[in-house]
Amino acid sequence: MKKIKKAFIPVLSVALLTPTFAQTIHAEESMSQVNTPAIELRGTLDHLLSEHFALAVLSMQKQYDGDEGAQALKKHLSKTPRT
Repeated sequence: MKKIKKAFIPVLSVALLTPTFAQTIHAEESMSQVNTPAIELRGTLDHLLSEHFALAVLSMQKQYDGDEGAQALKKHLSKTPRT
């Protein structure tokens, strides 16, 4: 049962991210060549959000496994700026 739960986390992550990737691909196809500070800010925020998500998933996996690095990762995750 523990292996099923452990395998469920990455599957759920992929299921949650699939619509996001599809929207990104569609947005890139219809993207204009306008370059403004707002577009750069949006790109930066998207990048930071994706890094935060990756750290959060990794932290949950390590906490579930009882890994020693879980506390350090949790501390690093709490230092990231939140909006």
